[in-house]
Amino acid sequence: MKRFAAVLAVAALSACNHLQRPTYREPDPTPVQRPAPPPERILRKAPDFRFKDFATGKSYSYRGYSESLQGGAEFRHEVITVLDPGADYERDATDEERAFALETLEKDWRAKGLTQQIEYHRELARIGRERRDSLIDIRIEFAEKAVKELEEHLVSLEADLVSSTRTTGYKAPAGHLEFLQREIATTQGELAETRSKLEALRYLQAARDRAYGRSSRIPPRS
Repeated sequence: MKRFAAVLAVAALSACNHLQRPTYREPDPTPVQRPAPPPERILRKAPDFRFKDFATGKSYSYRGYSESLQGGAEFRHEVITVLDPGADYERDATDEERAFALETLEKDWRAKGLTQQIEYHRELARIGRERRDSLIDIRIEFAEKAVKELEEHLVSLEADLVSSTRTTGYKAPAGHLEFLQREIATTQGELAETRSKLEALRYLQAARDRAYGRSSRIPPRS
């Protein structure tokens, strides 16, 4: 009996040690963070230049994007997007991808004698370094104010329509309901367009600020 009890004790201890023994587990792969796609307003513009890097399988697109500002001025920006192999949509390029794309394109422009494109690119870079495009901040403020005013106007129109159709004993004047419906549709269209423009401007503002961070490391010309 003593021997049998000892055998049971050893077996129990062995089982305990087996249960407590840690097992190796592969670490979860860290997901690769990719930049989000630019606003649809920008992607709707056909690329001015496009090329594929066969080493990585990535397709690069270059767009010279501009937005009109108050007073007749214009905000210009170079937008570089990347289409990854097997991806369904273009995304914003990383800093390294942007530098690679612009370097590749500038070599191609020089080989093809596209001096105007090279000058345009260098002019935009100079403008960015000198922060001449700070007018975009004013444009954003204007767009934000326009969005707010359109939203308030839309709420007022919709409230008028509800009141004119649901108030007991009230009959709206002839043509009033049709007028309200037209105004609501027009205001909704203007609001969607202004929101789209505001989204694009905010994207360009963020891109400009990132460019400032890069260009701040470049010593000024003497």
